[in-house]
Amino acid sequence: MKRIVIALVSLAFIGCGSSDNSIEKTDESTISIAEQPNAEQLEKESLNSGITSDSLNLGFYFGMTREKFDENISTLLSKNQITLTEDSSVISIMATENFHLHSNSIYSFEDGRLYRCITHTYPDQSKKISTNNISIGAELIALLEKSFGSTKHTNGTQASKYFWLKGNKRIDYYDTLDRYIVAWSDMRVERIIEENNQKEKEANLRKQQEEEQRTFTKLKERAKRDWPDDYTTQEFWLNEQREAYDYMKNIPDDDIKRKAQRDWPLDFSTQKFWYNEQIAARERLNR
Repeated sequence: MKRIVIALVSLAFIGCGSSDNSIEKTDESTISIAEQPNAEQLEKESLNSGITSDSLNLGFYFGMTREKFDENISTLLSKNQITLTEDSSVISIMATENFHLHSNSIYSFEDGRLYRCITHTYPDQSKKISTNNISIGAELIALLEKSFGSTKHTNGTQASKYFWLKGNKRIDYYDTLDRYIVAWSDMRVERIIEENNQKEKEANLRKQQEEEQRTFTKLKERAKRDWPDDYTTQEFWLNEQREAYDYMKNIPDDDIKRKAQRDWPLDFSTQKFWYNEQIAARERLNR
């Protein structure tokens, strides 16, 4: 599946929830957090709720084609709601009750359809426009609570500080390293991606196991040929090859490893010995 990522900026949380424009001034230290034992179970229940929540900000929505996405960009540009920089990034300001927040967003596509939006808010470029004692983080959380409710969860699958669920939509909030990040994800698509990744992982594992089986069948045949009546030597040599095989499989892939594998394709103990000798010599020369 081809994934496309485009740098953009969010004007507001419009279309993400309630149309009520009032923002409750909430300090993060006073916000109640829902306790939950299993985030994956919560996501499953939300997906199975029958609620469809596709709308995003600025007229974007989950499932939007790239063509419709580009059309919406053109419309926003014509209305002066966004501006393009020289590198085609879109810059704008999200106006809230207490801040003009400087933000940019990353919109991600899977199979040509929009399924994720990640918005970064930059404190050093944002402007405080009130005397209220409220932080950027509390302002963002107040906006999210206005749209998705005051009950939020912790210990989610994406390692975010808080997350909300609404049907197929998951909203993650991060505030590490003085960066404020909000991510909207379509869990329907994420589930498909995860399932496909798992299938690919299982297919690669089966392929690897089959290749390993063919390799050691050849090694056993060689052991029988070289030591036809010496079973202890056969066993010793095969165990030595197994240990070296596992070693070579797990070391980083580089030119030295590839040359060892190319020059001694069915002699893993020699691969290991030659590889380690080369690495040791390189380290001595670089002292």
